[in-house]
Amino acid sequence: MVPSPSSSSGARHVTIVGHNSQIVPTVGFFVGGSATVRVFTTAPELEHQLAPYPGVTVTVVAGYGERPAELPEPPYIVAVDNEEDAARIKTWLPPTVAVFLAAGEQRRRLAPPGFLSLMATATALRRQVFGRLDTLKRVDTLMTMARHARQPLILMYSNPDPDAIGAAFGLATIWRAAG
Repeated sequence: MVPSPSSSSGARHVTIVGHNSQIVPTVGFFVGGSATVRVFTTAPELEHQLAPYPGVTVTVVAGYGERPAELPEPPYIVAVDNEEDAARIKTWLPPTVAVFLAAGEQRRRLAPPGFLSLMATATALRRQVFGRLDTLKRVDTLMTMARHARQPLILMYSNPDPDAIGAAFGLATIWRAAG
């Protein structure tokens, strides 16, 4: 997710509410993208942990029962460990705003309704990487075939559809690259 630009200054910002172990890495992620970050938390120690990060403002709140008066505009990321706190924080926010949950993989699977996942699970990322590796393996196989062929020929069935034509052009491009 990329925070939306602020209409007045053009600067990107994000608001994080919570206190779990995902706060510091999430702040680092956004600060690394040159975003300003506003954190509302019940954990006073986060002020010291986040002090080295530029553009980060931490507000310690007594609890999540009442909406802070100075809560900035979206986007919002909620980083808490229990469903009750998440539900209370969600009542602060406009109902039409997307709210992301920053939590460990186990907590993301058990996310309360109405929250979007900030990052893909490790399982989803592994599946994506393995899919890319499988594709590269198939391309390598096609390249090896092309390098060992004397007179390669690409045939399509009569009256080919656009997918067949595109596949033939793709294969021809791969084989030309193989020499």
